Order: sequence, then structure tokens, then C-alpha cells
Amino acid sequence: EDAMSGFPGPLGQLIRGSGLANVYSLYVGSRMGADDGALTIGGIDSRLFVGEVKYVPLVEQGKYSVSAHALEVAGRRVATGPEAFGNMQVDSGTTLTYVPAGTFSAIKAFMQRHYCHMPKVCGADNATFFIRDDNEEHCVEAAALPKGYPVMRWHLANGVTVDVPPEVYFKQLPGRADPDKTRFCFGIRPLSDIPVNQ
Repeated sequence: EDAMSGFPGPLGQLIRGSGLANVYSLYVGSRMGADDGALTIGGIDSRLFVGEVKYVPLVEQGKYSVSAHALEVAGRRVATGPEAFGNMQVDSGTTLTYVPAGTFSAIKAFMQRHYCHMPKVCGADNATFFIRDDNEEHCVEAAALPKGYPVMRWHLANGVTVDVPPEVYFKQLPGRADPDKTRFCFGIRPLSDIPVNQ
């Protein structure tokens, strides 16, 4: 059901009318400009993953919200407990991951303690990729994302873990100074950065 109206949404209508299984899967691509994302309705596409499919229960009726229990950066926990995350909404319509301000601060502090050798992690406050950057100017512009940024592991309900490599949590945009390069912008933001329509 649609969270706002209470009526069946397009996916629900399609599944009810077709006899397909009430399952869908979303494969999120990681390359700018590539057609490597996919939405599969009525099942899963086994060509798009390796290993066992695990399910996480939805925690809000009418929304695709899940419960996160912990976040690790490079194998070390930086945030734990429901107060660190709230209910996390799975939204295929954004390229960013929004977390509560305290969790964002913990990620920033950890990375600045352990990853200052990486571009845009440390330096003057207005030169790192942790500042609010509506114009996406504080990004790394390069032919490829520099190697060495950490993997982030989300711990969800039912013991499910999701490893998110830097190629996924960095938003990729066309280069400004050089069109043959890519701008890699830190794609994890505090909830306070969500634009509000006036």
C-alpha cells in the first residue's frame, strides 16, 4: 500500500493482477552512467548476486523501512543501537544515505582518526567532504576512486549484514575540470542535510 493514500501502489497492483509472487528485488548499480541496476518483480534474478538471499522484515506498514542495529567502518563499530539509526527507509530514488547527526559525526570522527591519508578526509573544515555541500564542490576528481577508503558494514535485523564498498557509498558525477574524469562525492549525509521543499 502507498504510505500516503493507503491504496495499493503500482507494485502491489501489478503483483495482485498478474499472479506473480509478492517479492521484488532491487539491484543497485555502482558505476556512473552504466546500465547495471535492475528491478525484478515477482522474484529474484540469481545472475545478480552470489550467496544466499536473506530477508529483513519491514518495520513500518506502507514504507520500506528496516531496522539497523550497528554500523562498522573497516571492521570497527562506530554506531550501535536503534537510537543511532531510527527506522532506515530503503529508497531507490536517492543516491545518498542519510543518517542521524550523531551517527554521521561518529563516521566522520572515525575516518579522520584512521584515514587522514586519503583525499578530502582531513584538512580545513571547509575543504573536507564532510561539510554540507549542496554544489558538490568538495569531491575527489579523478579517473578512478582512489584505493584505500573503508568498507562500511550495516548490521540489520535477522542477523543480516550488508557490506557497502566505497564505490557504492561515493556518489559519482561527471568531472568539472576534466570531462574524462569523475567526481567522487561522499554519499553519506546527516539527516539535517535533507532539503525541505518550501
